[in-house]
Order: sequence, then C-alpha cells, then structure tokens
Amino acid sequence: MRDAGETTVFGEHGTADCSKAALSAYNSDTGKTQEIGFEDLQVGDYVVIGLYDNEKAQAQTETVRAESVERMRQKSVQD
Repeated sequence: MRDAGETTVFGEHGTADCSKAALSAYNSDTGKTQEIGFEDLQVGDYVVIGLYDNEKAQAQTETVRAESVERMRQKSVQD
C-alpha cells in the first residue's frame, strides 16, 4: 500500500501488516460501516489504516501491524 498523497506516514519504504486487522467498509449513502473481508478490497481502494501513535514514526522505515482497515471509497471504473 502507499499513501494517497496528503501525508507521508508510510514514506517510501514502510509498510503495514494488515493480516490481523479488523476490516470494514464505509457506505457514504447510508452513513454506516459494515464488516468486510480481504476479498472485498481492490487495488486502488481508498482506505484508512488504524495505527497507534507510537507506530507512525516506525511506519516510515519498517513494517507495523495495523489494528484496523476501513475502506472509505472503492476504486471506480473512472478512477
């Protein structure tokens, strides 16, 4: 995964291990969040990665473990 461009939490070399993270998807039409699986994620989706504050600095140089992943917007055909 890489940063969307607004920030550079992960830098060029850092990664987040999301294998044990709680996965969810936000539906902007209903304003609700639902549980999803990794198979529901697609390359290019916009996600929010939940990290503890002390892991943000580590994320620039090493792999950190994500506590949660929330898909905010799924990549569309136009993207």
